[in-house]
Amino acid sequence: MRENRAVPTQQIGGKMKRKKTKRKQQGCDVAKVTDTVEQAVSTAKKVYRAVEPIVKAILTNGRKAK
Repeated sequence: MRENRAVPTQQIGGKMKRKKTKRKQQGCDVAKVTDTVEQAVSTAKKVYRAVEPIVKAILTNGRKAK
C-alpha cells in the first residue's frame, strides 16, 4: 500500500507547485440541457419585451438632467 496518496509536487524556481490532475468528464443529459436552454430563452424574451419600450423611450426622448 502507498502511504502518501497526495498529488506529487514539482519544485520550480524555489516554489513548490502542485501537479495538475485530470478531471473526469461528467455525463450530460441532452434532453435536460435542451429544456433548460429553452426556458432561459423564454425568460430572456419576456425580459426583453418588458424592457424594450422603456429603452426606446429613453433613447428617443433623451435623458433629462436632474
